[in-house]
Amino acid sequence: MPKLNIIIEDIYNSLPDISHSIIELSGGAYSHLNHPFDDMDLTFDDLKEIIRLAFSGKLENVSEKTDGQNIMISYRNGNIISARNKTDIINKNKGKRELINQFKGRGEIENAFTFAINDLEKAFDSIPKNKLKTIFDNGNNFLSLEIIYIPTQNVIPYNRNMLIFHGIINYNQSGERISSQDETTAKYLSDIIKETNSDLQDKFQIFSKPKIEFNTSPNFKNKEKLYITRLNNLQNKFGLKDNDKVILYHRRWWKEYIQNKALEFNYNIPEGILHGLIERFGFFNKKYSMLNIKKEIDNNEFKKWASDFEKEDRSVIYRKNMSSFENIFLSVGIDVINMIKNLLVLDKDEAKKNLADQLNKKIKEINSSNNIEAINKLKVELERLNNIGGIENIMPTEGLTFEYKGKIFKLVGKFAPINQILGIMKY
Repeated sequence: MPKLNIIIEDIYNSLPDISHSIIELSGGAYSHLNHPFDDMDLTFDDLKEIIRLAFSGKLENVSEKTDGQNIMISYRNGNIISARNKTDIINKNKGKRELINQFKGRGEIENAFTFAINDLEKAFDSIPKNKLKTIFDNGNNFLSLEIIYIPTQNVIPYNRNMLIFHGIINYNQSGERISSQDETTAKYLSDIIKETNSDLQDKFQIFSKPKIEFNTSPNFKNKEKLYITRLNNLQNKFGLKDNDKVILYHRRWWKEYIQNKALEFNYNIPEGILHGLIERFGFFNKKYSMLNIKKEIDNNEFKKWASDFEKEDRSVIYRKNMSSFENIFLSVGIDVINMIKNLLVLDKDEAKKNLADQLNKKIKEINSSNNIEAINKLKVELERLNNIGGIENIMPTEGLTFEYKGKIFKLVGKFAPINQILGIMKY
């Protein structure tokens, strides 16, 4: 068996980075959005600039991240069509009946989509057909919208039913998106609906996602300085510069961690094996086979450690590494969310109480169970929550989304651990 290739770190860093990518549903809504620190192509200066923009209220395309069910709809040959995947977008044939049948027998989920499509039909009836044809290009443009329906609410207690227009996206005949999300046209559509007094329907209020309004924080400069200092401390740990990518920090963190483990077993670890373990443990890179790596290790104690670590400890240590960045940006999210004037919930104080009650009830339920796995999961998430201020001052929102250098990111504050806790033992 040939030895693993030795790749010098500086040479390797000139190659395309392995980074977490933003995963998009064909439906046009973002099924998973990255925190800024998840994108390892960003530099430390990028992270600092995001913080500066956040506290000065100058982030681009900011909107509240909504906690509902997403669907894509279009208008073709005089009828509303829907899409939940790429095939639906290509075929352009899922009408009202097909959509309702897709969720038939699923209780309130069925009601949410049925009521939504009924209300949209009535709203569209108030719009001249030629305008609808122009907006939707006879089925080539799809509107991404969020269904917020009280009986199917996930975590955030909005206490009202809403159909929120996100944006319109153009797709080619192969179902590939060929435009960015057009929020202006989505707002134009919702404005037409409102002008015809069709925005309040039987079940839902219909509108485009509102522009976020911020209160000016009198001490935002101090907060900005605090978080940038914390990023500087991370940089200084490995002597990194502002223009270094975040992935370099993680490579060096994992290099130090693995080398220290090798020293414990008096193992002079070769560069090729070290590199393979860094990629596998730190970046989940499956190109580096654990089986092949173990064949190259000639220290049985270290080999056993690597094998056990792969099976038992990797995710815990991975979270420990990421937590240094996570704590910074969850805290940034908390501060920025607290600056928002116009959250979507009707009664912020009542929603905060409702959310806190949900959380306390779930914590008691888990602690009183005999489910060791659930209790251990709760401990992990409570530690995350306590690291950013605990249960106090929970805000009833999933957070914010914003655009930076053409990518969409999120700031979620305390929602991240709260959502994880409320999801324990849910199914």
